[in-house]
Amino acid sequence: MHRDTPRRSVSLPSDDPDPRERAAELARAQQLHRYSWDRPEGLGAAAEVPASDGFPLDMVATVLRVQLSLGIHELGFRFEHRGEDGFVDLAAALALFEGKPEPPIVRLWQDEPEKHDEAFAWQRLAGSNPLELERIETLPVSFTLTEALFQRTHASTDSMRQALSEGRVYMGDWTRLDGVQAGHDRAGRPKQLCAPRALFLQQRAIDGGKLLPLAIQLHPVVDARVVTPADGPDWIYARMMVQLADANVQALEWHLGRCHFLMEAFAMATARQLADNHPLQRLLQHHFQYTLAINDLARTKLLVPGGQVELLLAPTLGASLDIVRDAVLSFDPRQALPPRDLSRRGVDDHELLPSYPWRDDALPLWSAITTFVREYLELYYDDARVAADPELAAWIDELRSRYGGRLERLTPIERLDELVELVGLVLFTAGPLHSVINYSQFDFMALVANTPMASYGAPHAPRGDDPVRGLLLPETMALLQFAFFYQQVQVRENRLGEYPAGQFDDPRVAGPLARFRSTLADVERVIVEREASRLLPFPWLRPSVIPASVHI
Repeated sequence: MHRDTPRRSVSLPSDDPDPRERAAELARAQQLHRYSWDRPEGLGAAAEVPASDGFPLDMVATVLRVQLSLGIHELGFRFEHRGEDGFVDLAAALALFEGKPEPPIVRLWQDEPEKHDEAFAWQRLAGSNPLELERIETLPVSFTLTEALFQRTHASTDSMRQALSEGRVYMGDWTRLDGVQAGHDRAGRPKQLCAPRALFLQQRAIDGGKLLPLAIQLHPVVDARVVTPADGPDWIYARMMVQLADANVQALEWHLGRCHFLMEAFAMATARQLADNHPLQRLLQHHFQYTLAINDLARTKLLVPGGQVELLLAPTLGASLDIVRDAVLSFDPRQALPPRDLSRRGVDDHELLPSYPWRDDALPLWSAITTFVREYLELYYDDARVAADPELAAWIDELRSRYGGRLERLTPIERLDELVELVGLVLFTAGPLHSVINYSQFDFMALVANTPMASYGAPHAPRGDDPVRGLLLPETMALLQFAFFYQQVQVRENRLGEYPAGQFDDPRVAGPLARFRSTLADVERVIVEREASRLLPFPWLRPSVIPASVHI
């Protein structure tokens, strides 16, 4: 985060030769960065964006150029590719990509229908939301998948009982959407949203060694029908409704909640409670570049009546804001640490789940980030200094406070290890996590055939031969979805591992930073090698394309 005041040499509060100036600087920062708790209701956010935290003119010009190119593209589509009765069909959905970069999923939808199920499972491992899959040992009581249904779905010598006992059964669970109120479109048509569960099988090597879908239950109630790939059009519809549910969770929980607004809480507390020459402030400020500005834009353009969130997503605007708020306020850093999250979901075992690109690419990045953070912080801290730092304590207090970030599950930090984990998680969230969640969206979510954001048809309505027609998705919504996600991936203003000139005035930082960059280069080479064997590319954890901050 940029400051207008001249920079003083980095130091902890106890070592600062001019504590009065330090206190005066913090008072100015707190006056400049003021809170509001109604944007959306209940979340700590910036009441307004200081000019020094706003977008530069060249970034604004880039966005305008993207919007101009989309305007021409939309006009051409509007007159040349109309779906039957004003609703989009598969041909019209694919035609949106004419003259624009064509993600691999488009080719797969066009030419390889036999791989649609595999691609559906693949997106649980390496899609826009690769964070939902969990290994299970027993089926939920209301999820009835008999051995007969299993054999009908997966004809082989394998069995459901054997797969469960060997740890090869996984579930994606979106039942937390149960009871979420769905909205209406501008014409008053009700949108559809379900709360599905999807079951997946990791095949034995002798059967192919792939993760494949087994069954879907669209509603988490006793005796709710379980649909399998043997059910033809009903299976295709169920699969698309899972994609729809996942897209809404991705957008509201992970993207807006756990990336954008969570990072705003940290950005505000950092600006207000850590002096500009505090070593933690020097490390973190670049990782909040333009975060306040993009979040302010989201609140004024996306999260308002008639904005993209209400238009594109399935819930009402109020229900969407509730999901965003709950995602931020329920944040528990101890559970969010990547290794702990993978272990909790039972997906950390490479033998049980041989290919999981999110896990395989993210963990080396997590290691690289936390190693750099530790080496950097050890220049200034040991356990005693961590416990004795009043600005660090005030930072945590404000993050937790009702009059600050309201992240009540944070706990006081008294040891260096605890500080390394939390700061590492901030850098990981602002960088690798947001890179996957945001920059993969065009590849997977711009094509409504792959990822609809809402369905406008009656539940279980007749669907005919075209899976997209069953959604009764208006042409205007397909256009808006395409355009929105195209814009979302066009801007990258910084890069993980790169800092502005003069960011660190302590010459001792040069060594840890050089080692960090070298490790990132090694991670990049390994990821590039892995890509050749993957069903669909997963390039968003390559360090060369990971931004350092949430700014789009």
